[in-house]
Amino acid sequence: MFIIFFVPKFFSFFLVPLYTSYLTAEEYGMAELIFSIAGMFGPFLCLSTSSAVMRFTIEDKNNVKPFQVSFKIYLLASILFAIGCVIEFLIFHTAFEYLLFIFFIAETAVLKDILTSYTRAIERISVVTFCSVSCSILGIISNIVLIAFCKLGLYGFLISCLLSYLSEILLLLLFTNKNRIFRNLFLMKDSSLRKDMLSFSIPLIFSSISWWIVSASDKYFVSFFCGVAANGIYSVSLKIPIILKTVDNIFNMAWTFTVYDQYKTENGKRYIEKVYDFYYFLLTLGCSVLITCCILLARILFSNDFFTAWKYVPLLLIASVFQMFSSYTGIFLQIYKQSFWLMRISIINTLLNIALNFSLLYIIKDPFGVVISTLITFIISFSITSYIGCKLSNVQINIKKLLLSVMILILQSLVICKTENIFLTGIGILLIIIVNFNILIWAKDNAFKVFSLKISK
Repeated sequence: MFIIFFVPKFFSFFLVPLYTSYLTAEEYGMAELIFSIAGMFGPFLCLSTSSAVMRFTIEDKNNVKPFQVSFKIYLLASILFAIGCVIEFLIFHTAFEYLLFIFFIAETAVLKDILTSYTRAIERISVVTFCSVSCSILGIISNIVLIAFCKLGLYGFLISCLLSYLSEILLLLLFTNKNRIFRNLFLMKDSSLRKDMLSFSIPLIFSSISWWIVSASDKYFVSFFCGVAANGIYSVSLKIPIILKTVDNIFNMAWTFTVYDQYKTENGKRYIEKVYDFYYFLLTLGCSVLITCCILLARILFSNDFFTAWKYVPLLLIASVFQMFSSYTGIFLQIYKQSFWLMRISIINTLLNIALNFSLLYIIKDPFGVVISTLITFIISFSITSYIGCKLSNVQINIKKLLLSVMILILQSLVICKTENIFLTGIGILLIIIVNFNILIWAKDNAFKVFSLKISK
């Protein structure tokens, strides 16, 4: 199941040469801005109840009410969003085609998240995997056809994304009991549940928006200080960390259920600690390999002026690792329904990121400013989230070993940027393995069993 899920994601990564060959830096930068704006509206279209669907359904898998509450909120918010887009067009005369793409990308992405959260909560992971794989393949094919053969450029890129989202929605509906989840949708009384879900999810709106600001503000600041073309180059550099995030997404499915199953007992908590150690070893090892190979990957993937994006990749990879570490420890806050803590942490991250982005870009006038800002922001986010999450759950992480691994990654980044010597940088891979050798032995006997148990359901 791991291979089936990973392969389409891996091959979609190699569409980057298609984008860099057929799209200009300005077009790619505009596409990223459209996705960023659509992402900003996402949390408001369901008031972040997609997260609540997962949290409340997993406690009672026969209860369809959490899905129905979220879906009704989504319908009402969609009407208001459509009216807002019309007003925007009439008053500010924003390009109509861009507004359409923002609207439909946001709408389909949110509905897909709601359906995916419900399907995962009832542990139909094989359905989620099949839908994701199928739509990844469709996305690959449609990208090639629309961009390379139909020469649609920016519009081909955006249409391909929409097709992928829509097809995943249709497949999820096809394999879900539609009659059951939509039965008595507007007749069933759910005021008490809606209140509980909103008290959990509304603080997550601030969390989602803050993460959007951390991500999107990077691109806006780069566009403002360095130009749209520089934003296109910077945005391309974010594609290599996608490999790491794909692996993270796969294991995150298993991690979520592992924590829910084990967090109530002391033995379970000790087991969670071991699984977490294995996760951070896997991510730091993957990061180390990608840092070593980033120049080679850039030569394969980045065409023309985009090749210079490789220099941003090493530190962005380390920032991605800290972001994923935060999500692992942050799940404890969701389990104990401490979403207000997630909101507070997110607000701190947002303010810090904006201040750092402005200061560093004003000084150095290069996307390196947002790279450093992003890294610092995610390090601080991980530190706060881990402290609160571990204190709340009484789960301990091996922070000394983790920091040692991260120091190796930082040294690798400095070496590759200064010397561009792959072999010298590759020593870091061996050091990561040596530092984490004991958890590698444990993972050999335990990790695959946990992973296959949850992913293959």
